[in-house]
Amino acid sequence: MNRFAFFIILILQNWYASAQQKMQHISTASNISNNSTFINAEGLNNNPNAIIIVEYDAATAKANPHAVGVWYNGSQWAIFNQDRAAMIAGLTFNLTWKNTDANAYAHKVVNGITTLDHPSINNNPSASFYAS
Repeated sequence: MNRFAFFIILILQNWYASAQQKMQHISTASNISNNSTFINAEGLNNNPNAIIIVEYDAATAKANPHAVGVWYNGSQWAIFNQDRAAMIAGLTFNLTWKNTDANAYAHKVVNGITTLDHPSINNNPSASFYAS
């Protein structure tokens, strides 16, 4: 089952204090399929619960001027161009990920509307979080 990640990722204030992984992913002819570049990484493979933040520099943004997202195909995560434009080789993406826990969760947007509901931020006007 494909799981498309059109969601807001809420990383609560303790994100950087908790276990996370970082890596760099470069799109190549061997890891591209249509509009996606597939990530092969220990900790991400066979991990549908990973919460992934994708960042890239100005050179990648210029070479690939498309909004990107992530999706899971049942065994591997991929970075994809949301407008379905072909993915090109030579793009560099910086990934940070962790698993869902008390300080990080994924929230899907339904019909363009979202309501944030998490014990760490509910009724907490000084709560800080990162949405991506």
